[in-house]
Amino acid sequence: MTTASLLNYPEFDWYGDLDYLGESWWFQPVATSDSDTVQSVYDQTIKLLNSWYLPAVNRFHKPLIFVQVEYYSAHTSALQTYSFGPQISQGNAADPSVPSDYDEQGRMYQAVLLAFAATPWVQGSYSFGYEYYNLDSKGYSIRGKTAEQITSQIYQQINNPGCSYSLNYSGLAFAAQGGTGTITITTGTGCTWSVGALPAGVMLTSAGSGVGTGSITFQVSPNAGGSVSSSFTIADQTFTIEQSATSIAGLTAAGSLGQVASEGTWVFSLIGINLGASSATARFSFADNNGNPLMLPLTFPQLPPAAGPELASTLDRTLSPNAQVVMESTGPDSVPPLVGSGQLQSNGNVSGFGIFSNPKQSWNAVVPLETRNASRYVLAFDNSAPLTTGVAVASLAAQAQNVTAIVKDDKGVQIGSNATISLSAMGHTSFMLNNPPPGFPATAGKRGTIEFDTTPGGQLSVLGLRANGPALTTLPVLANVGTSGGSITHVAYNGGWTSVFYIVNTGNASAQFTLSFFDENGVALPVPLLLPENGTNTTTAALTQTLAAGAMLVVNTQAEDAQSLVIGSAQLTTTGNISGFEIFRWTSFGQEASVPVETRTPGSFVLVFDDTNGLTTGVALANLIATAANVTVRIYDDAGTLLQTTAINLGSRGHTSFMLPANYAATANKRGMVEFVLPPGAKISVIGLRAKNDGTLTTIPVLTK
Repeated sequence: MTTASLLNYPEFDWYGDLDYLGESWWFQPVATSDSDTVQSVYDQTIKLLNSWYLPAVNRFHKPLIFVQVEYYSAHTSALQTYSFGPQISQGNAADPSVPSDYDEQGRMYQAVLLAFAATPWVQGSYSFGYEYYNLDSKGYSIRGKTAEQITSQIYQQINNPGCSYSLNYSGLAFAAQGGTGTITITTGTGCTWSVGALPAGVMLTSAGSGVGTGSITFQVSPNAGGSVSSSFTIADQTFTIEQSATSIAGLTAAGSLGQVASEGTWVFSLIGINLGASSATARFSFADNNGNPLMLPLTFPQLPPAAGPELASTLDRTLSPNAQVVMESTGPDSVPPLVGSGQLQSNGNVSGFGIFSNPKQSWNAVVPLETRNASRYVLAFDNSAPLTTGVAVASLAAQAQNVTAIVKDDKGVQIGSNATISLSAMGHTSFMLNNPPPGFPATAGKRGTIEFDTTPGGQLSVLGLRANGPALTTLPVLANVGTSGGSITHVAYNGGWTSVFYIVNTGNASAQFTLSFFDENGVALPVPLLLPENGTNTTTAALTQTLAAGAMLVVNTQAEDAQSLVIGSAQLTTTGNISGFEIFRWTSFGQEASVPVETRTPGSFVLVFDDTNGLTTGVALANLIATAANVTVRIYDDAGTLLQTTAINLGSRGHTSFMLPANYAATANKRGMVEFVLPPGAKISVIGLRAKNDGTLTTIPVLTK
């Protein structure tokens, strides 16, 4: 039973005895001009439904049926009110000054009926006019007009509340030159759907409506201006179109990511952050192994959840100072992985890093942003059981290049002949080092180094990985190694932790190094060490050795889980081109993280943190000199808003480490960055650590200002 007076007489309590509430949609003011888009009218209809009708639905707890919906088929029908001016109906003479407009009537029906279909408590609708006669009149009848086809498509959505709709993606991002897109609509048999009004520059190349599961295709025109973001509706779901700017003033290369992996059990995260003092635009782009655009399904955890991922191979983002953007990519486990590399361009000081993980394996490894343009990169490998080493190599050159690979054992003796890795323009390859093809089987069971040499005009990005049971760890790749040595910010052994140091001579002559250890208070720390290559045991606060050209030395701490945890830092000094890194292992969970030798001396270090969704960020700082340092600490959220300013006092060669939320409550359940500002003359090093509540562990690259 229905009533047409729902809003006029809401005091009638007997409305609650009805099966349905009924009301007319008669001259409702939901358009502001006769050229309003379907999306605009739809939005206004939703607002009117919620403000005007929902209170009655909530009062009587009954669904609503609109017993009359009417818009005449003439120009200005979008603006009709109860007392409209032109005499337009079958019963009156048509005003000759008002032209017919079936499209305007159709847009109104489409917008209003789609809004009804999207409102679960609206469960029915009837058209006011469906006369057999006067098919060309300006009246309310929809017979033979655009509105009839639209109504027939949408009615089933309104009158069948069991229909639900989903899109395979919530959006697509295009480069400035445009392109084509395909969207799949999934729904039940017999459920109708249609496409709303399209934004400028987007054109359908398929039918704009259908019944049941189907798809549409569309074309995006080239963009001659700045970045564009627009949207339209498909089956009442919002679909977003992004398109990059034709050009961005001052845009230059900011760095590259040597490995990107998504879907097929892999999850990839990318964090970009503006380290500059003014807003900057960043362009993120992805390429597959052949150098072609790599379309990744992206979600943006800083934004409200979308119905699905946005598919993109390139996209632009403008960031305020100290603000960051986070994007994540994953997909079905049952499909082959999407693999390739990433590039970052910016017209400011934008940096960042990636993290790829495999939850099924509890693997989590960071992908630092490669900013060096070196002629050679050296990766230390360890394939002694149960360890295996992986490598990814990406070309940043616009032309194909052949990369020379030279493998040496830990004594510096070359294994086999020089090998060639062929990469297409912007191409990429990745493999386990000891697996043929395309790896190097001669490295099986050995330790050593592999050197990658670029061709003239070429540019590479190289990433190393170490797999050790449940642990997957990034290996720092050495390049442009000088003679200044450096600092290893965090050393930990005993109490569930152990550390391994890899020291590499990248030079052409033998050289000496000293690895010195310091405790929290900067006092020399005797550490029990094992040199597995010759079985030597020693306890010392300063290990001095000579390395042949190209040689590598492994140094293990002899840790005991039953003993108290020992933590501190280490410093490397050398007479030649010697560098390296540390792997520290969390034996309780079988996880590992790498600590590079820090050689930078900036004015401040920046640590990006994420303490949301079961993640916790840790940090360690070490003072490299005998003078105490009072370090200023500035904490920002991911929008770049300053949350807190405090200080850390580091004594002479002192060290400290802690979990961020434990020391700074302002970081709890937030994303953001911590800036460590050095006083004049100070020299410190910083390392970040990300731990997940399942025990997964990875190092976070520390950026510099």
